[in-house]
Formats: sequence, C-alpha cells, structure tokens
Amino acid sequence: MLLHYPTTAIVINSISPTTIVIHSIDPKAIVIKSIYPTEIMIQSICPRTTVINYTCPMATDPSVPQQQ
Repeated sequence: MLLHYPTTAIVINSISPTTIVIHSIDPKAIVIKSIYPTEIMIQSICPRTTVINYTCPMATDPSVPQQQ
C-alpha cells in the first residue's frame, strides 16, 4: 500500500518501536534528502520521542560535489 505524506515530512518506518535503522549503500555516507533544503526532521512514534532537526545556514546544490 502506498501512503502519501505531506511534502514537508520524511517518514521512516521501523519494525522495532525502540530502534530506527537506516541502511546506506555507501558505507562511508548516509544521505537523507528533504524537499526543504534547510530542514530535515526525523521523528519517532515511541514514548521517548526522538526528534532530530538539522538546519543548514545556506542551501547547497546537491549537484555540486562537496569537499570534505
């Protein structure tokens, strides 16, 4: 079943109510893309709600390679 969420939300479902696991194909990087370039939010439904807010001061173009 395909669920439609608002464009302002990224929802990651987890089998375990206490653990959220995000697997990445690249072992060196985990990438979560948001439609809003300045905000990424991860929320947990468990009683101990975990909210991760990432706000960058300046939107970066994903097509431009970033130096690390």
